[in-house]
Amino acid sequence: QVESTFASSSRRSTMASADVDQGDAWHPYMLYWFLQSASALIACQVSVRFPKPVMAIMILSCLVYLVSYALDEPIWTDAPGSFNWWMSFVKWIIVNGFAAVPLLCILSLKLSAGMQQALAVLILVILGMNIAWTLMYDAPLMVQKVNAATGVVLILALTIHCAAIRRRSIPLVKLDAGIAYIRGTPLSWLVCYTVWNALFAGANYSVSSTIQTILFWCLMVQLYYWSAQSRPVEDYFLHVRPIQLGVYIMVSSMCGQIPYFQDAEEVAEPFDGHPFYLFLSWVNLAYGLLVLVWSVVTLVNTKIPLRKFDSDTL
Repeated sequence: QVESTFASSSRRSTMASADVDQGDAWHPYMLYWFLQSASALIACQVSVRFPKPVMAIMILSCLVYLVSYALDEPIWTDAPGSFNWWMSFVKWIIVNGFAAVPLLCILSLKLSAGMQQALAVLILVILGMNIAWTLMYDAPLMVQKVNAATGVVLILALTIHCAAIRRRSIPLVKLDAGIAYIRGTPLSWLVCYTVWNALFAGANYSVSSTIQTILFWCLMVQLYYWSAQSRPVEDYFLHVRPIQLGVYIMVSSMCGQIPYFQDAEEVAEPFDGHPFYLFLSWVNLAYGLLVLVWSVVTLVNTKIPLRKFDSDTL
């Protein structure tokens, strides 16, 4: 019988509540979360002016998995060759290899407009594949099943919206002052994606893993103000997300092999089978369907602007 993360974490939370001194706030994971936040902030900011060193780091981060496999060293509790270990490595290939590196090529190389558009298409395809990757996980709880359905809706809405952009002959990417503005992810889609991603991460990993969802919004806003608000905030998503998630995977896999973090006392995770999460998943699915319908409408009727406030230009 498969036991969900929701169910087991609920028991851990109940048992730990009586033993943990809430006044003692420090935990080794506090350092881990700080490293995640600081690394993402630095990498994203550096990518604007010095994208090549960031690209080198993204490529070399594969060494973490090679070391783990060669030394038979688990990453957190995932032994080399186990299902979760391979899923993590596949995630690295998808995010770091086929999203972050192409993005950083756009930022660092003098590419033709056609090549930039082709790489933007690849990044959007990888975004869809990254969502599809999550469907490989077991979904024993209803909240996970509903959230998986939302993932399918997100992939369809993303595909149709990109087709609507293509029908209007709007370029997918524009490079300006070291920032890649990439269309394809409307604000409504990003809101649905955020809730979906948080529910997936909380259910399959831990509540604290939703930090990677919080971080990409913080970094989008950071670049938004850094660029004097020159584009709608959603256009910063595909500059920020591949770098932020690539750094998250790298830092997580590195810290997962350090005894200080590996041996830390397990933190009680309150993200359990509470009905609120099921309610949230149903509401987000309904909202995702609304986003999907709007994508279909804008694909069929090209007279409807995708974004009224910037006249559908990039």
